[in-house]
Amino acid sequence: MSLSASPERIAIIGSGISGLGAAWSLRNRNITIFEQDRRPGGHSNTLDLALDGKTIPVDTGFIVYNERNYPNLTRFFPAS
Repeated sequence: MSLSASPERIAIIGSGISGLGAAWSLRNRNITIFEQDRRPGGHSNTLDLALDGKTIPVDTGFIVYNERNYPNLTRFFPAS
């Protein structure tokens, strides 16, 4: 079998925002995501905190977001 006949396989290293964004944009391809942590998301995460008998989800992660520094990510968001 020649190389051109074998299906293209793509490795994505890390499941942070960049890895998940790459996976989403390549979702119709043969991809494998490699992550060293026990959960996906990298710095992006939601923690469930107990307060006064209720559970409150608190998002952690992104500290700064702007279109200039994240033009590729911005394209995934619906136009407002």
